[in-house]
Amino acid sequence: LPHVVEFVRAQNKAHLARNPAAPALPADTAPARGPRAAQLDQRWSQLKDTDAPLSAILTNPVANWLRLMTQVNGHLRQIVVTNAYGELIAADSRTGNYFQAGESWWQAAFNNGKGQIYLSSVVTNPADSQKVIILALPIYDDAPTTTSPADPRIICIIEDRLTLSWILAPLQ
Repeated sequence: LPHVVEFVRAQNKAHLARNPAAPALPADTAPARGPRAAQLDQRWSQLKDTDAPLSAILTNPVANWLRLMTQVNGHLRQIVVTNAYGELIAADSRTGNYFQAGESWWQAAFNNGKGQIYLSSVVTNPADSQKVIILALPIYDDAPTTTSPADPRIICIIEDRLTLSWILAPLQ
């Protein structure tokens, strides 16, 4: 996943350039939705997939890799990657909103900055009404930081919505 880590580092740097007062990486508090994220969330349902903010999320190299993974695995799913600030930076398909840090799966995977694997019970995906299990994984940057040289920080969270039909297929 080195290409994913490099992409995420660049996206986190871009976030800092837009928000100079933001911490280098969130430590133990989930990030709050900033003005840009609030504006994008407000416009999200009206955006076309070809509109600049959304197309950048759906057509970058990591989004293309996510779609390839879905094709190779041969099952319906939705995979998203957020930066360390909970903003959507790559997705294999359109999501319901831009800012993900307010979602329960994101907060569980962030776990006050310590991170943990999150696995949901069976839930209904609001996008398509499919029964899914949500898997969310924090990804850490092992590069030392000036504020925390020995403590790796979460640089992104990856969420994968696996359809229950695909999970149960081998049992049938």
